[in-house]
Amino acid sequence: MIKFLADENLYTPMVEALRGLGYDVLDAKEGLVGSPDDSLYVLAKRKKRILVTMDLDFSNILLYPLHNHYGIIVLRLPDLSITKATEIFEKRLKRVNLDDIKGKVVIIEPNRVRLRG
Repeated sequence: MIKFLADENLYTPMVEALRGLGYDVLDAKEGLVGSPDDSLYVLAKRKKRILVTMDLDFSNILLYPLHNHYGIIVLRLPDLSITKATEIFEKRLKRVNLDDIKGKVVIIEPNRVRLRG
């Protein structure tokens, strides 16, 4: 089963969308608020979860090396309403083979999806 760790900066409707698709989602807003990035990264690795975030720092492969985690999805959806950002997230996520992102970074933007690794 694919499992996610949602960073606290992820909009609640995005977390609800993942859960609505049947995924197991641990939401940082539910008990992990204020956790440093490194702690979330380690927790995601330990719990074998894909980290989903809007924090661009997680796309830095020097800080978070490829092949050293269960996958990181970084959302680059600036200046959009929560509703529009959630819509794009859901639409673009369907284009990602979640079974194949272990150790990779997926960057979701309004008009494309990029895969590093």
